[in-house]
Amino acid sequence: MRRVFAVAALVVVLAAALPLARAEGLPPLIWLEDHYLDLSKTDSSRTTAVVDTSPPGLVVLPREWGRVALQPSELSLVAVAPGHLRGYGFDGSRLVRDPRLDVSFPGVFAAAFSSDGRFLAAVSSSGELRVWGRDSGGVLRRVASLGGFVGTVALEPARGADFWVVASSWARYLGFDGSSWREVGALRLAFSGAVSASWYAPRELLAVLDVGRVRCFGFDGSGFRELPSLGASVPGAVAVAQHGLGYGVVSGRRVLCYGLSPSGAVRLPSLDVTLPEDGYGGAVSLWGGFDFVVLTSWGARYLAWSGSGWAPDPARSLPGASGGYRPSAEYRSAVFPAEVPVDRVRLEAEYQVPSGCVLVFQVSTDGGAAWVDVEPFENLDVPPGPSLCYRVLLSTSDAALTPSVDRVRLLQIGRYDVFCRVRLIR
Repeated sequence: MRRVFAVAALVVVLAAALPLARAEGLPPLIWLEDHYLDLSKTDSSRTTAVVDTSPPGLVVLPREWGRVALQPSELSLVAVAPGHLRGYGFDGSRLVRDPRLDVSFPGVFAAAFSSDGRFLAAVSSSGELRVWGRDSGGVLRRVASLGGFVGTVALEPARGADFWVVASSWARYLGFDGSSWREVGALRLAFSGAVSASWYAPRELLAVLDVGRVRCFGFDGSGFRELPSLGASVPGAVAVAQHGLGYGVVSGRRVLCYGLSPSGAVRLPSLDVTLPEDGYGGAVSLWGGFDFVVLTSWGARYLAWSGSGWAPDPARSLPGASGGYRPSAEYRSAVFPAEVPVDRVRLEAEYQVPSGCVLVFQVSTDGGAAWVDVEPFENLDVPPGPSLCYRVLLSTSDAALTPSVDRVRLLQIGRYDVFCRVRLIR
């Protein structure tokens, strides 16, 4: 027993007398865990990704909702998607792809067919406007390119082969002279904060939603003049779309209906349309005398006139194809102060990365001034700092797909010091 006790004593002494050692032995400190069911741990001011707080809670790329342009003289349309236009035609029962109307156009965000149906125009975020005609096979061929339209919020047809280009403070009229398009300076209009526009060829009327008010402009033989009696005040509205009765104004999940009479605009609340989701835009349709299109997060909903009101027509509606996911976005967490400097971390996550998508996880210990890449589920040494936060960089090369993050758990890996002294025992 004495010998056993002596060995035990030696072990105890050695355990207390080894040289100074540094090891990872403390249980990890869970710094934060987020299932994205609320925004309490999110830096919303610096987050450009979408945080969907409905269960299960996801971080995804934001959608870049496009627009549609309906051909006035045939049942075909183009949808604006990130970087290109996609063509569709109606086969009698549904809209099907028509590659003849496909074109690539980086930064494109709005398109319009001319009122006479001969040309398709589109404008990009860089201010370039391109115009295409169609060859004998119906394929789009570019015929013109113009610049100088930065800040455009809407592109609409005008009279014949002409076009309206609308920005927040102006509308410029591009007239076709038989070979090219040139601005007609005398027809320029001024606005305070236009966000949407709609041209209706049968009445040659331009409706513009300008700072919560629909303003209507008609041609008087020498220029376009405002017709105040046809306007309406609609605070909070986001878009206007004309139809055979007058126009609809998109506000949240409702389309408010206005009819046009000889005495002016008449509010028709009994004809208002309730949408399944929030609307953000509209488009004119000449496929039916009173039809029109509303753009929502679902896609392009075609509203057909039934004789007593409007009803969605699934056959001529276009789900999803009127937009896509943005190429990139960032999620950033709030900054969490530390009582002791943070120098080693571990990030755990549940996520999905479809083909063509990328997720990059990063952490910062200085409030977000400098970032370090993190490989999920691996311990990582980081520059010591007084705080901890993380961010996720999301990107995709396919506008139809987005990476997603379902949960993130960020841990501070603890360290401890063991002070030991060695003494020989005989």
